[in-house]
Amino acid sequence: MKRKLLVSLLLSLLLATTESFAAEITIASGAGYKRPVLEITSLYEKKTGNRIAAVFGNMGQIISQVNMSGAVSVVLGDRNFFDLSGLEFVEYQPVGQGELVLAYRKGLKPGSIEGITGKDITRIGLPDSDKAIYGEAATEFLQNSALIKNVREKLLKLSITP
Repeated sequence: MKRKLLVSLLLSLLLATTESFAAEITIASGAGYKRPVLEITSLYEKKTGNRIAAVFGNMGQIISQVNMSGAVSVVLGDRNFFDLSGLEFVEYQPVGQGELVLAYRKGLKPGSIEGITGKDITRIGLPDSDKAIYGEAATEFLQNSALIKNVREKLLKLSITP
């Protein structure tokens, strides 16, 4: 249900913001948005007959491409990241809301978020906060909840690549 709502919302946004663009537009996003963006571009192309070029990568690459090419019409990503990018955008439209979750392998039972401090959990993987917004959110949560001091040695920053 949430995915359908996100796709519908993004498609509506794309249709509303691209009326004045040429027949082909470029949309860029982080690699994590690839599946819904491809679904949206397919729906958009069927509805309008216009072509969309889609570009995916880590947000640092995307911002560089937007900055250098000048050909990207729509960018999907985190507002905070855009604010720090130095790029100027005409308009921002919220399209969803993220949710930080704790996921763990079969056999572990942390019971609660505080359970990650237990001895049975020896490693905690999270995306590199310099490369992925979810890594930034996870790090921020660990700092704000004061869990960071008890789990710092367990943290593995994972490099997220497309």
